[in-house]
Amino acid sequence: MIDIVEDSGFFQQLTAQQLSSDGSVRLLHDSADGWSQLYLADRHGRFRMLKVLKPEFRGNPLYEELLKKEFEIGYTLSHPGICEIYGFHESAELGNCIEMEWIDGDSLSNLISRHRITKKLAVKLFSQICNAVQYIHSRQIVHRDLKPSNIMVTHNGQNIKIIDFGLSDSDSFSILKAPAGTTNFAAPELLQGKECDHRIDIYSLGKILDLLGIKCPRTVTKCIKTNPKDRFTEPINILQSLKLEIIYRKLFITSLSAILIVGTVCILKNINTPFVHSNVNPTNPVAYIETDSIPPKDSSITSVPDTEMIYSTELIDELFRQATDMVVSTQEQN
Repeated sequence: MIDIVEDSGFFQQLTAQQLSSDGSVRLLHDSADGWSQLYLADRHGRFRMLKVLKPEFRGNPLYEELLKKEFEIGYTLSHPGICEIYGFHESAELGNCIEMEWIDGDSLSNLISRHRITKKLAVKLFSQICNAVQYIHSRQIVHRDLKPSNIMVTHNGQNIKIIDFGLSDSDSFSILKAPAGTTNFAAPELLQGKECDHRIDIYSLGKILDLLGIKCPRTVTKCIKTNPKDRFTEPINILQSLKLEIIYRKLFITSLSAILIVGTVCILKNINTPFVHSNVNPTNPVAYIETDSIPPKDSSITSVPDTEMIYSTELIDELFRQATDMVVSTQEQN
């Protein structure tokens, strides 16, 4: 299995010196455990990312093929939710390079860890992730390493970009089909080196959905079934289930709140009459009446508290309004 490093150089905050347009190439990311490096390059006034092999791996046939395979797979993809790859060339200083889009943003994993993802944004981002993966699968490509650190969120617009196709696979390739992935997000069959298909990405999507905290347990559970045949077959099916589960949850909250409101109103109406003195005009109720008087012995009311509350229709309407505002507020938060 090829080890995968969680962090990514795409998401480092660049200094003013690093962002200067002088045509130079600067090292941005060099993981101690990985096999590749990321450089920032200035190409005619526009920034590009260069992915290259670390010096100790350059010339190694396995890793050279891995780099070339990533380029050939990524180059065929054109989607707003996927990092764009421009070309593959050799540098006298760096060896073979994949030239790709530099993205001004932050990783989804960093945003989650800093609690920067609202429920509304989480649904938006996950929908975009599913749409991008749906497109990837339509091209007979499996990503094989979907995880929050391989998904970026742009600063401008907060849109997703899937990166790092270093472990991706396609039916057209017969090489480099060894077990891969990251333990927390990889399907069991992938980690065990068993035969895999696109449903390993479905498993990873379920793990990402769970991490986003959207609270759709049924959808997550179906995504991460141990048996691939029990999972959703396509990302679009995940989105459909997600939307239905969100709707059902809102309907449940609304129905429960409505029952509580109706029950409260009925209780208030029922207790309105017994506490009304015979000398109170029922056509002109008031919010409450304080009285120290003792009812006559022949009164139909057997007992009256020293201070009694006479509920009016205005009070009931106000309570109903407040309860309705509470329901609306709950729906907006969800």
